Amino acid sequence: LKLTEACLRCICSVFRHPSAPVDLIFTDCHLLSHLLTLTMQSITNQICVTTIFSCSCKRFEQQHALCDRGIVPTLAALLCSPHSAVLMPTLLCLTNLTYENPKVSYTVITASFGGKSIPDLVVRLVERDRPTEMQLAAARALTNLHRAGALTAEDPKILYKTLPCLVCLCKKERPSHERVLAAETLAYLTEVDTEL
Repeated sequence: LKLTEACLRCICSVFRHPSAPVDLIFTDCHLLSHLLTLTMQSITNQICVTTIFSCSCKRFEQQHALCDRGIVPTLAALLCSPHSAVLMPTLLCLTNLTYENPKVSYTVITASFGGKSIPDLVVRLVERDRPTEMQLAAARALTNLHRAGALTAEDPKILYKTLPCLVCLCKKERPSHERVLAAETLAYLTEVDTEL
């Protein structure tokens, strides 16, 4: 297990670099499956595998490859983690997975863990008792689900949770990098539905 964790940490470090050859993990579908099987072996594996996938999931084909290999149920389980270090890369992976992809987004909203759907698991991370970075990451994931058509503008998760969260994160007392990302996400959320 320690060797596996060390190898995953190394891959994780490489994949964080902008010039990383992230397409390599998609050349063999068995590699994706193998990485997914390693995920639940330890907290370190959970962090590393979701980071690797979030860094490498940049195109439509990659989103579908990960979805076809069963990443959605894994992400649903990880959204129940008590560890922020697991939740943050999981949310980023979910955000990248659903970006402008209706088919994957519909798969995501129908998936559940412990009797709760993924949107229900994500919306609890928008609450004010969570760190602001987590609130923003969760709001971005819900925004992508909305923009892909999987959640409507009238859905309480969008109207009463995501929208107010993003507005609060745009306030001047927030750090500038956070305000910028919150404002970009808010603009993306409201771009197609002026009723919001």
